[in-house]
Amino acid sequence: MGNEEKMMDSKFLEDEIRDGFYIPTLGKRAWAAELIVLQEVDRICSKHHIKYFAAYGTLLGAIRHHGFIPWDDDMDIMMLRKDYEKFCKVAKEELPDGFEVTTFRNHENFWSFMARVVAFPRICFEEEHLEKYNGFPYIAGIDVFVLDYVHADNEKESERCSFAKYVLAVADELEKMDEKTLGENLQRVASICETEIPEYSTLHELKVFLYERVEKLFAGVKESEAENVTQMMPFGIEKMESAQFYKKYFKESIRVPFEDITVPVPMGYDSILKKTYGDYMHSVRGLAGHDYPFFGTQRKQLQACLDFPIPGFYFDKKQLERKKTEEDKSYRGILPLQLEGLRTSLHEISKAQKNGKNVELISYLELAQQQAIELGTLVEQVKGEGLEVVTALEQWCEEIYQMHQLLNAGEEESIIEKSVSQLESLYEKAAQRLQEEVLSRKEVVLLPYKAKYWDKMKHIYQEKCNEPDCDVYVIPMKCYEKDYLGNFVRLQEDGNYPEDVHCIAEGDFDFALHQPDEIIMETPYDSYNMAVSVKPFFFSSNLQQYTKKLVYIPYFKEDDFAREDERAFYNLQYYCNMPGVIYADEVCVQSESMRQRYIEKLCEFAGEETKGIWQKKIVAKEEYFRDEKADEIVEIPDNWKKIVCRADGSDKKVLLFVTSFGMFVENEKQAILKLKSIIECLEEEQEDFAVLWYAGKQNTDTIGGVKRYWDMVQMEQKKLKNSERIETDHELEVAEKISTAYYGVSGEAAQRMAQGGKPVMILNSEIV
Repeated sequence: MGNEEKMMDSKFLEDEIRDGFYIPTLGKRAWAAELIVLQEVDRICSKHHIKYFAAYGTLLGAIRHHGFIPWDDDMDIMMLRKDYEKFCKVAKEELPDGFEVTTFRNHENFWSFMARVVAFPRICFEEEHLEKYNGFPYIAGIDVFVLDYVHADNEKESERCSFAKYVLAVADELEKMDEKTLGENLQRVASICETEIPEYSTLHELKVFLYERVEKLFAGVKESEAENVTQMMPFGIEKMESAQFYKKYFKESIRVPFEDITVPVPMGYDSILKKTYGDYMHSVRGLAGHDYPFFGTQRKQLQACLDFPIPGFYFDKKQLERKKTEEDKSYRGILPLQLEGLRTSLHEISKAQKNGKNVELISYLELAQQQAIELGTLVEQVKGEGLEVVTALEQWCEEIYQMHQLLNAGEEESIIEKSVSQLESLYEKAAQRLQEEVLSRKEVVLLPYKAKYWDKMKHIYQEKCNEPDCDVYVIPMKCYEKDYLGNFVRLQEDGNYPEDVHCIAEGDFDFALHQPDEIIMETPYDSYNMAVSVKPFFFSSNLQQYTKKLVYIPYFKEDDFAREDERAFYNLQYYCNMPGVIYADEVCVQSESMRQRYIEKLCEFAGEETKGIWQKKIVAKEEYFRDEKADEIVEIPDNWKKIVCRADGSDKKVLLFVTSFGMFVENEKQAILKLKSIIECLEEEQEDFAVLWYAGKQNTDTIGGVKRYWDMVQMEQKKLKNSERIETDHELEVAEKISTAYYGVSGEAAQRMAQGGKPVMILNSEIV
């Protein structure tokens, strides 16, 4: 049942795009720290048989994303009152050193009817702490909310809520009351709560007592007197019906995947989420009830205490000063000089031959031969073998050898003169071929980040390869994992690039010698990514000196977002306000909308006076970011082929059928009847089409209604001879592409198929 505490896989801590939203490395570290806290809570709850459930955004994330909602970064759980009180009691003894449970009873400024479990009560950069919490220095924790029973009798419930409101108002206004007013209010509180007011030395003590009375009122309804539960503060006290749920939803829990662990969710999660969020499987970037990121305020408070800036990348106008390239040290600078030296030697050879100075002639022939060898060697070094210029130079050397032999043999002057003429012809040929095959050609270097992101670079590769007189070099950069101190700890394994892409190892390309016309890179971070890094040589700040045009194109594609999406705009800083964007001569983004977001964020970072720079530098290149997955050939699983393909090889119509356990919660008997009636209808038409059935993710905790649901699915599917069960998310993705129509519960699969123009019908289990 429980989850063992462990360090997160290093790849988990890397920045990534989820559901079109960028999550920075620091955000991932925050998630990892919260998961450590959750695992401790889970351990304690398992040991002491305390029932808890994922709540609010954590519940939604567990069901819809199988982990955190990408644009949310806090964790919420809920417990019924008796479990909550038990947890608060045992947690004091069970939690590891450094952990604490914060409530209004033990924290001076925490006036809330919930608890917060935190891993460490202060910001900490100590090595041991950073190692334990995956390099996250800020305070991380989870909120524990309480569910109380609601009076079935509305009159009694209204009275209870009124009493609670009054006592709470007194507690929150203590400091504003004079002695007489305070005494009168306390007398009424004593009457309402049927208690004596204890002696108190401070108003804080009195406030704690009054909050305890409010809490007792919240907990005052027995289970037998209620049909619903709610979080009393702030929802129940205001009698918000939308925040009340049937108590039966919380009778059992189901463990579902959440990142790389599991979390318990209420058996009635579907109804809870529908009531709370509506069509909850449709992702909407809403704002949670807290600041984003949750550690943002802590970071500001820390900065206010320091007399130096928190480590990071800061803008300096000097960064906009373009580094000069050293073209004279490149082959484009060296080869013309070598060719000129060869031409000079040819001139001296001709002159010595005409003047009959054979000793000088032999000397210049030897020099010219050496010059030709050096020239050819450099050409092969930078462009490889098989060029005509090298062939011409080899012929030149052979002709010199023959001339040397003729001179030693004392041949007639006319024969020597003819050989000199042949050298002149070979020189002209070599000079022409050198220009055509080497000097006039454009060089472009592509620095892909990882093989799995090659799709983002593929379009550029194809475009550059199709350019006439352009040589393209693909140099995959090695990527290293970093520890919490920024040290390189291990080399990450990379995948394979397409067979038709010739890749060059990092050390086999001399950037100083080539000085390519363009270098196109995919990482903007330089040293400022907390999780991974390429070698410092490949930092944008260094690459700039080796090319006239340094281009940055992100290896990821985030969804376009409006300026009003504050969370997406905030996270933009993690990849926009980075060295690669500052040092690049051109930055390619996916759309004009994203271009505008970049410009605005960079002006915020570097000053409004730099706007003109960004307007020129940032360019929209939609063609580089187009998604080709829709055009990919779908690989149908072998076990599906027998049902989706006819004997003659043609394709059948395919129905994607989607059900969920949630439909069983509200009215199990009705859901069973509905499912049986659907299967009967499908049975009658099975010869004409195939059914791919996705029933959700099966869990090990198959108890009660959950077990009955899965037993029903297995039994009913056997009645459909042309059907297969979908077991994984990948299979579901394939099914969406090959299916003709959709029938089932509402969700993202239904929406994607509707957007693709396919017929969609939503299942209503209440109608048989």
